[in-house]
Amino acid sequence: IVTDDVYGDSLRKLIDEKKVTRAHIEQLRHQLVNALDYIQSKHIVHPALTPDNIIFTENIGNLKLIDVGYEQRPSLSHQSTADDIYNYGKVLDEALKAAKINDPVLRRVVRRCTDEDPRRRFSDMQQVHLARKASLINLIIFIFLILMTLLVIWLISPYRPMPPEATL
Repeated sequence: IVTDDVYGDSLRKLIDEKKVTRAHIEQLRHQLVNALDYIQSKHIVHPALTPDNIIFTENIGNLKLIDVGYEQRPSLSHQSTADDIYNYGKVLDEALKAAKINDPVLRRVVRRCTDEDPRRRFSDMQQVHLARKASLINLIIFIFLILMTLLVIWLISPYRPMPPEATL
């Protein structure tokens, strides 16, 4: 991991000043999940994720995770991975509240990440990725089923298309 000087605003500052935008939420939704997944895959020990160690750069607003650490281990404990997922849910929840965004998909992700029962939480960051995709797939399936139901109703109604008359 290469480190550089990072200048910008922490998520904590943006939350406190009520300046969290939809763009920040999207970065937390995608870039932060990718960063945590990478850190976990490389077994890098790091401090707890908080809004204080997430920076949005001043010029182009890229998300940077700071104070990650350098210690790499042969593997991370299950507790360390579970803590990342829990803390991600807490950070996302705080950012959503500050931005006044009530996205049902992200709210479900927050609830599952921060569930009181650790066995009901996501087991890794890949599941957090899949949770977003599963919601979109469920929506597409739901719309498809509604359209098929409407088609069947139309086909059994008196307004259905009539077959052409046979001519001799």
